[in-house]
Amino acid sequence: MIRNVSATLTCAALALALAGCTGGEAVEDQERFQLDRSPAEAAANEFRYIIDALNTALSTEGMASMKNELQSVMEDLENIDTEALEGDNKANAEQLKAKIRELAEKVNGGASESEVKEMLQELSDLAAKMPGGDGGGAAEEA
Repeated sequence: MIRNVSATLTCAALALALAGCTGGEAVEDQERFQLDRSPAEAAANEFRYIIDALNTALSTEGMASMKNELQSVMEDLENIDTEALEGDNKANAEQLKAKIRELAEKVNGGASESEVKEMLQELSDLAAKMPGGDGGGAAEEA
């Protein structure tokens, strides 16, 4: 059993290493993308990443995994810079932070999986209003 797990992990690590070496965007293109983003786009991408991580944790391993992921997310949340944002983008970012904190409180308080899914959907909808989302949002900051 342990050999099978070890072999599987080794194969998975090798596959990931090969995938990283054989594809993807050139580093220069990635750096250019990073430099071309407005503060609102950068914040929006960070929020979407957090929400995706929470959705993945819940859908793959359930509420126990969700609690662990939330601990990590709360650290990331504090690092999102919203000071340079203006108008609707700043309001949406502050609302996203507040809702993620509320989600953490509910999960730690024993919220049901359906409640958590509903809150994650609200977060996704709100993040879509930020630049680069499906819901529009101001793409450029003044």
